[in-house]
Amino acid sequence: MWRESIVDGVGKTVRASALQQKWGQRIVLPDHRWGEVEEIANLVAFAASPVCGFATGAIFVADGGESHN
Repeated sequence: MWRESIVDGVGKTVRASALQQKWGQRIVLPDHRWGEVEEIANLVAFAASPVCGFATGAIFVADGGESHN
């Protein structure tokens, strides 16, 4: 059975908040914002749902464009 993968980037989490406070605006993301936890949660819900049933072995990248930088 194939599984989907989700690659997430910098998000607004407790762990990342310290990084955000330390580096602030020096972290430049192409989308010009940090991801929201709900955005990743919605992607996980989609990947686990029957709606995504035909996608086999897909890799979903949710990093605000960071991997293209």
